[in-house]
Amino acid sequence: MFDGKQILENIKDKILTDVSSHVELYCLYLYVSTLERKDALYTSDVSQIVSRYYDNGYDTWVLLWILFYIDGQIEHNKSIKLIRIKDSFNNGCTSPVMYIEALNIYNEQPDLLRVMNRFEIQVISEGIKYGVISERLARQAAEVIGNEKTAGMSDIELLKKTI
Repeated sequence: MFDGKQILENIKDKILTDVSSHVELYCLYLYVSTLERKDALYTSDVSQIVSRYYDNGYDTWVLLWILFYIDGQIEHNKSIKLIRIKDSFNNGCTSPVMYIEALNIYNEQPDLLRVMNRFEIQVISEGIKYGVISERLARQAAEVIGNEKTAGMSDIELLKKTI
């Protein structure tokens, strides 16, 4: 039977032979290796590597997700995390993983929901779809929609689903 360390060793050469063609896979490999090593300095180095890839054109949701969990600053600052997810959405990201990440933030801190734009509607819709909207978030969504001057039928339909 293989343990995690052996599996990482077995795939290491395959991943490292062509990093530029498989950046996401390489970064995932690095992330998993930080979990196995449990070394703060190594984790910091990997965080910098993943950040460089992300900042230099490999701005995929997978790398962003890795950064959330490898960089404690992002994970602990929910507002920044939410902004990063929303920016990713505005750049074309449609990953349900990112919607759920945003939903978790809104459920934990509903006061961060201040507007009801396309992103917020998508996140709330995802929460409705899976039945994971907190009562506090539903109340906040109702308040935000109620305060909007241009609330329409789609907003009202969204509200009905949160109840």
